[in-house]
Amino acid sequence: MSPRLLWFVFVLISIAAFVEGNRSIGERCSPNDLGGLNSFKAGIQMDTSGRLERWVGHSCCKWEGIVCDNTTGRVTELHLPGFISSNEFLFQSQMTGSLSPSITLLTSLEVIDLGGLTGLTGNIPPSIGFHIPKLRKLYLYGNNLTGAIPESIDNSFTGGIEKIGTGTQRGIQFLNISHNYLVGRLPSTIDRLASMRSLDLSYNILSSDLPEALADVSLLETLKLQENHFTGKIPNGFLKLRKLKDLDLSHNLLVGEIPVGKPLIDFPESSYSGNKGLCGKPLAPCKL
Repeated sequence: MSPRLLWFVFVLISIAAFVEGNRSIGERCSPNDLGGLNSFKAGIQMDTSGRLERWVGHSCCKWEGIVCDNTTGRVTELHLPGFISSNEFLFQSQMTGSLSPSITLLTSLEVIDLGGLTGLTGNIPPSIGFHIPKLRKLYLYGNNLTGAIPESIDNSFTGGIEKIGTGTQRGIQFLNISHNYLVGRLPSTIDRLASMRSLDLSYNILSSDLPEALADVSLLETLKLQENHFTGKIPNGFLKLRKLKDLDLSHNLLVGEIPVGKPLIDFPESSYSGNKGLCGKPLAPCKL
């Protein structure tokens, strides 16, 4: 066989191996990822969208709602929101069951979207911050989750949110766990969420003073804490949140004068209403 022919055969074999390798990556599924997804499925008694019943076999990267890394084959995104849209309709689906802690087996996840499922119960897995360090977006809004925001550091409340945001250099950027039944406090070291752009904890039963450290989340554009039991004064440090475009602190137990200056004076009365002890622009003047 001539050298030129040998080279041609070598190239064909290399191309075939490359294609087969890519094909196998797309078909195989990490055992941890597969186990975590099947455990999640097992915790759901009813899924009106029918998406989970199509989760069969071992090729989880081909399942609806799953996105994998083409190189590693690991699951990076889990999208099963309650609202399903198409060109023709908007459908509100429902999942009845419990959020399995085995979801933390999917250690390469960057996005979790399980928002608006209405019937999803249980707690946010306590170890979510430790085991999913690359998480950038966490959407668990509009469910029936209970308990505290995860204690992922030292068996105190101050672990969960902080650790969720510190696993990678980027950290979590979008956190929406609104419209649940979560209780507890905001950690004083919430400033570790340096990459946070949107934080929505509204419509829960969270309580505590607003931590001054929240003012150090300098990239924050959206802050929604309405309809909770937050107490105390609005920290003067909030005046440092120069990128803030959307603020809602309404219907809490806040008191004292709203700090004077931008960006706080730019927001309407509705951002502060429902706090009987709160005063100052844009609310009524404080009494001397």
